[in-house]
Amino acid sequence: MAPLKSLEREYPIVDSNFQQFCASHSIFSVEDSLIQDLYVLAALAEQHSTSERKKEGITEVLSIIDCQHQPWLNGLELLEDA
Repeated sequence: MAPLKSLEREYPIVDSNFQQFCASHSIFSVEDSLIQDLYVLAALAEQHSTSERKKEGITEVLSIIDCQHQPWLNGLELLEDA
């Protein structure tokens, strides 16, 4: 998947401010966000004056992942198919 910067045009919430926040936590692409503890990331966002906007950005990135990688299967569905 492309860097976060390439998402800015289609997803305005992923602006340069959000990208800088992510970069400060070693998140440069959507895939990078998958290896982060999102609860910790949200807690770190709370420490900023624009915390709501940062949390909206985190939610948007998760939504992008969810839309591009459908359908997700849970463990029970995988076991049923085995």
